[in-house]
Formats: sequence, C-alpha cells, structure tokens
Amino acid sequence: DVEYSFKRIGEKETVFSSRVANIESYEVVDKYTIKITLTTPQADFLDGLVFLSILPESVEADLAKTPVGSGPFKFVEWVPNDSITLERNPDYYEPDLVKIDKLVFRIIPEAQIAVTNLQSGEIDGILDIPVSQAVFFKDATDAKAIIQPTSSFHLFEMLGKNSEPIRTDVRVRQALAYCMDKETIQTTVFSGEGRPKWSFVPYGSWAYTEEEGYPYDPEKAKALFAEAGLADGFEFSV
Repeated sequence: DVEYSFKRIGEKETVFSSRVANIESYEVVDKYTIKITLTTPQADFLDGLVFLSILPESVEADLAKTPVGSGPFKFVEWVPNDSITLERNPDYYEPDLVKIDKLVFRIIPEAQIAVTNLQSGEIDGILDIPVSQAVFFKDATDAKAIIQPTSSFHLFEMLGKNSEPIRTDVRVRQALAYCMDKETIQTTVFSGEGRPKWSFVPYGSWAYTEEEGYPYDPEKAKALFAEAGLADGFEFSV
C-alpha cells in the first residue's frame, strides 16, 4: 500500500507530487517495511513524508469527495463551503485514545466571525486563528488560546526572472537577506510569538541547525548593492 500510494502521488498531477520526485526506487522489505532510495541527498525527505497519505490499492472511491485514511476519525459528510463531518473510527489502532464520537468542522472564511462564534458558544474551537486574536484570548475568560510551536513557517518568495540581478548576482541576494529585520517582524506582525527562521528545514527536524543566517544590517546591504552596481536601487519580479 505504501509503494502504491507513493507511485500514485508521483504519477498524477497532485499537490504533493514534488514530495516523491526525488525517489529513485522502492523495495518492499516486509509487510511493515519499505526501503526507499533517493536520487540525490535530501535532508528534509523524512519530514515531508508526514504530509503523504497511505491508501489501500483496492480503494476505488472518488477520493476528492469520499476521502479514505487510517486516522482516529472516519469521513461522514462534506457540504461544500459549509462543513465537514467526521465520526470516531472504531478500527483505529489505538481506539482508547479517541475520546470524541463526532467532529464537525465548519468552514468560516472570516476570522472575526469565527472568533465571535467561539465567544457566543456556537462553536467549540478555532484552528489557526490570526496571532493577534490568539494573544487576545490569552487573558479571556470565555475561551482560551493554545499557542503551540509547529514546524510550519511563513514564506515570501522573491524569485525574479533568470535575467534579473536577484538571480544572476549572489551579492544582491545577500543584500536582500541583510535587509530583513526578522526580530521586528516577529514582535510586530506575530506579536512576539513564533521564532525567526533561517532555512527551509523545520524546527524539530534531525537536519535542523541553530546556526543563524544573515543578521539585520542595512549598511552591509547598501554596500553589497553598491558592489553589484545597484546603489540607486532596482526592480524585479515577485
């Protein structure tokens, strides 16, 4: 089933096809073990596996409308733009860990409406609310925010075109890195929560290192831009 699932993800145009693109071959060792050989070294490969779902090869359902999994809850109903209903999975490998018989996830696009519904008791909880709201709930009496560190991160990509300085000159990329005041972003945008990040490798990964990247240094950035012939600034595609 693992081999089938990985091949299915890689052969179809799926969101996670890139997660298995570096796999050179599979070898089924036994019922519970599979050996994977990569084409090139990839430090975050094991971390990426947690995003992949394993399906029995015998499943023929429309997975877009009737998802299948092996978690603590089973899919019951999906009402587009309204809700997703799950029920307790009696076949879960640790059934005593499942304390809830039914879960209903309501789809509420506006964060403030979700917060209001929580305060009124219409819903029991919210996932991934804005950090400003989470900080507000720290001192609230009618609800409590649980701020939990995760391996996810916010990413702003400045790719540019192949002919633009951001691609052709490493000094430009270094200068842009020196322009980023990550500490201020953390305290203002994220209300002091979270941690500044220096690489794509998530916290908690075996490959993560505490070594920091480029510190905030606007003068160093200006010097590098000048060295690259861009003292007067430049434009690039985002």
